[in-house]
Amino acid sequence: MMSNSITTTMSTANFNELFEFVAGAVKDYITSFNADPKDFDMYIVKSWANIVQNRGNPIHNHSDAHLSFVYYVNVPETIKTPIVFYNHYYRPEPFPGFSRYNSKTFDLVNAGTWQFEPTEGNVMVFPSTLSHETETVNSTPDRGVQSREDLKNFRFSIAGDVVL
Repeated sequence: MMSNSITTTMSTANFNELFEFVAGAVKDYITSFNADPKDFDMYIVKSWANIVQNRGNPIHNHSDAHLSFVYYVNVPETIKTPIVFYNHYYRPEPFPGFSRYNSKTFDLVNAGTWQFEPTEGNVMVFPSTLSHETETVNSTPDRGVQSREDLKNFRFSIAGDVVL
């Protein structure tokens, strides 16, 4: 009998350590609000890999989840493009533009944007509704990974969404 699909089997054990690391980071995030992570069931509802060399990722959010994460597997020196976050429009200010035109310094509460340089081996957890992007390195189209050795020249991350 002929089939139109190909089945590939891979043990979930290959990703258990990564997802346990992510789960720990999500628990730390919940704890930072003085909440108890044991009060929540946590579900990683989807995950994906990003393998890029020149291409960025346009402004977007993951508003169908509660928290999102990105784990940086490989970050070459030439592709340390920061992830940029955009503060919500309903941030805690008396009226729109108050912080932008009146604040003498900026921090996570009153800044309109902030950015973090990706660090290999780190996981970042953030609210899924928070808009974010990574800028394009240059206009040369990504050519695709040609070999395992070639992969070292690409920024490789695993990202996903969590529902509590």
